[in-house]
Amino acid sequence: MSYVHETTEFAPAPQVAAAAVRLIIWDLDETFWRGTVSEGGVERFIEANHDAVVELSRRGIMNSICSKNDEGSTLEIIRGLGLSDYFVFPSISWDAKGPRVRAIIEDMGLRPENVMFIDDNAANRREVAALVPGVQVEDETICELLLDDPRFRGKSDPDLSRLAQYKLLERKAQDRAKATDGVEDFLRSCDIRITIDYDIESNIERAVELINRTNQLNFTKSRLPEEPGWAGRKLLRDCRAHTRHAGLVRVSDRYGDYGYVGFFLSISGRERITPGESQRRLLHFCFSCRTMGMGIERFVYEHLGRPELIVAPPVVTDLFAPMAIDWIKIGAPDGADRVEQLAPEIRALGGCEMTALAAYLAPYTPKLAVAGNVHAGGLFPLINSAILSVSTLAQPAATTEEIAARFGVPAEVLAPRPFDNPPEGTVFVFSGARDGRRRWPRFRHRASGWETCFLLPGFDDFDFDAAPPGSLSETFLAKGKDWTPVEREQRARVLAYLDEDFECTGQRTADEAMPALQRLIECTPPGGKFIVLLNATRERVTGGELQVVDTTIAYNERAREVVARYPFAAAICYDDVVNSDDEIDLGANHYVRQVFFRGSQKVLEAIRSLPGR
Repeated sequence: MSYVHETTEFAPAPQVAAAAVRLIIWDLDETFWRGTVSEGGVERFIEANHDAVVELSRRGIMNSICSKNDEGSTLEIIRGLGLSDYFVFPSISWDAKGPRVRAIIEDMGLRPENVMFIDDNAANRREVAALVPGVQVEDETICELLLDDPRFRGKSDPDLSRLAQYKLLERKAQDRAKATDGVEDFLRSCDIRITIDYDIESNIERAVELINRTNQLNFTKSRLPEEPGWAGRKLLRDCRAHTRHAGLVRVSDRYGDYGYVGFFLSISGRERITPGESQRRLLHFCFSCRTMGMGIERFVYEHLGRPELIVAPPVVTDLFAPMAIDWIKIGAPDGADRVEQLAPEIRALGGCEMTALAAYLAPYTPKLAVAGNVHAGGLFPLINSAILSVSTLAQPAATTEEIAARFGVPAEVLAPRPFDNPPEGTVFVFSGARDGRRRWPRFRHRASGWETCFLLPGFDDFDFDAAPPGSLSETFLAKGKDWTPVEREQRARVLAYLDEDFECTGQRTADEAMPALQRLIECTPPGGKFIVLLNATRERVTGGELQVVDTTIAYNERAREVVARYPFAAAICYDDVVNSDDEIDLGANHYVRQVFFRGSQKVLEAIRSLPGR
């Protein structure tokens, strides 16, 4: 039969959409080729369409089929063209096209706005447009323009890795459709594994792509500049600081490797302290739609300890709804099936750096408890001190809870108790570097003898030894001219309570802190281990200059002497994992993110090599 182009049947051409196309769904008869398979067969193959499918695949743009035809004979023609490996999720039947196009898009986890449906039949186009709002719809005349249309620029993928991943999803969807035991049982059969790669620098392009191109599973929707070079540099700056924790999530299962499908970046501290949850806040939390329905985003959120997350809708997953995911395992970065479990529990206590370092230890224990210096209630309590920890140990929990409530700060932030009743085999990671500082303000509760420490603006240069009793409120409220009304109210309450019930205590030397460190080490239970982290002996001061800190040197020497008495204990110094001056940030124990990753590897080595108590 001859092919007749009946222009009167076509609806007006839709306005060109701005959204980039990630998937084309092709009609076949009189669109991809000339002729009708069921009415005389294919009259002529259009070589340009064949070449377009191949080229689009090399640009990372997928191709699918929605055709009204007999499936077996049509797929035989596609195989004869050598294109069966280039089409994903083909739908060939006599059913209406609207529901089938919608199913293809849902199975691939894409947004309709990023999908184009091409069909010569105006009725089919109207049906699809009505049933799948947002989808881009074109007639067959678009075919010769595809490769030059900016919507099909894509991203170079000469190895067809994206196509391979969607082929993987296709096989999985076929098996899932055949499963009779329910979705969760099917997922359990898939042997899903994730690994977290902390080498953001080597994979910066993929991290940028996830942030800027994901939508349905992008929970913060905080975008980077569109220019790739600027975007990469900005993200590397955002990931650098000691307060940041970032990782790329890689997923594989028995069907294959999905590659890097997720990215997260968090910062220390959250607006509202939540007991039992990570004291961090997510800046980026985004996942590819390729793993939609696997529970990856839920699992990672739980694995990170449910950090604070302000969701920017719309998203397709409610991370906060309770759901037990038992079909995902964490694999080791070295390729091992599972991460080695080094301890039944790891308890970490330190300063600003501890949450940064401890995040890398989480896969190696079923239970990780972390306490570090964080802002709370308008204050900055300091807890990285053996002296303060022993003081807390000496008090009933009810006492410190009552005092914390008066300050308006959660007890687990002001007076953490990681050394109380540790189970057998617990590993402690401890930094008491505050004991090695030149000067720091400590306050003793007059009634109980419990000691605490805060930082407030002006504390650094204030002579507490010379301060008359009851003078803190008057002195520091006068200093706080730039405080917000909320800060002023919070700090006035704290200062008044300090004046009422506390007294300033004298300074302690590194030698005086050692009995307290020894007391903590002796809290190690049978089978347990104790690791002491020591600050680098140089720190960067205001103005950017690096200086050697004599008190840190003295503290480190004394701490090593104490640790050496216990075969189940080890000391690790950040001097050994700082590779250059550029990796030391302003302030004590403040280093770039990579330093804490290296430090965590030293901690893991120590846990493996030390004998249990």
